[in-house]
Amino acid sequence: MTTNEIAELRATLAAMQDQLARVSDSTTLHAQALDSLERLADTPPAIDNSGDETEPATETPPAGAAEAGPPDLAVLIPWVEANVSGWCERKLSSSGQGDVRWCTRWYEHPEAITRFWVLRSVQIAAAIEGPEAVSAYLRDHFDHHLGVLIAPTGPFNRCTTDLHEPQRRYLDTAAPTDDQRPGPTDRHATERDQT
Repeated sequence: MTTNEIAELRATLAAMQDQLARVSDSTTLHAQALDSLERLADTPPAIDNSGDETEPATETPPAGAAEAGPPDLAVLIPWVEANVSGWCERKLSSSGQGDVRWCTRWYEHPEAITRFWVLRSVQIAAAIEGPEAVSAYLRDHFDHHLGVLIAPTGPFNRCTTDLHEPQRRYLDTAAPTDDQRPGPTDRHATERDQT
């Protein structure tokens, strides 16, 4: 074996060791996420110990269940770190020209906050239901919402992994003028009048 061949083998071995370390880190992250889901699924319902045997047990949602009301960033940011950015593997566009866009400051995009809050709620419910529900969550909810967020037309469309572009383009709605408001010849107005 020549010196160059030995050097190439050493470089290949070093690259493989580096790749193995990354796979090991990824596996650890996935295991931690699954452990969290299993803990949620294994949380028993609370039992009413008031002594009245005729009343059914009072059930409370498991710890960490989705809260009602507006999104809470103190809860959502660690969830996204553990269940999206620290778990999901996608080839990202660093130039802003590719098909997959990500914003490291996603929490400054209102649509992203809403979609991630809903995903968190559905994930918790799916974890309680079991593996088939988790599979449906990934297919029907996670893949869909993440696809919308990272698409070239999604809310991160002007961002790259290194740049947050706060300029947003919302879907504007122009208020109708008086002459544009529905009148008696409007089909919907006519239908309403008939009912």
